[in-house]
Amino acid sequence: MARDGLEAVQLALALRPELVVLDVEMPRLDGVEAARRILAEHPVPIVMLTADGYGEVISRAVDAGVAGFVVKPFEENALLAALRTASLRGRDPAGLAYLDRAPEE
Repeated sequence: MARDGLEAVQLALALRPELVVLDVEMPRLDGVEAARRILAEHPVPIVMLTADGYGEVISRAVDAGVAGFVVKPFEENALLAALRTASLRGRDPAGLAYLDRAPEE
């Protein structure tokens, strides 16, 4: 777990995880720029947590190569579904995972 966007980049590049979860709003470096820096050196599925499910932030994240989104507040099963989808689809833009609420049970 990172305290800010710069540390998230450092950890991701050092540890080379199979999946990364970033919040859009992070101190020192926002999540979208952190994702861009990570993906430039380590092609890994990234899921973004965001309070804004539409607009410029999503466009920037898609351009950066983010694999999925979960809109806050969210339920645990929505996050788990986005993580599963992102891990299966990787960075394929056609396979973008986007959940703004928990699936109906």
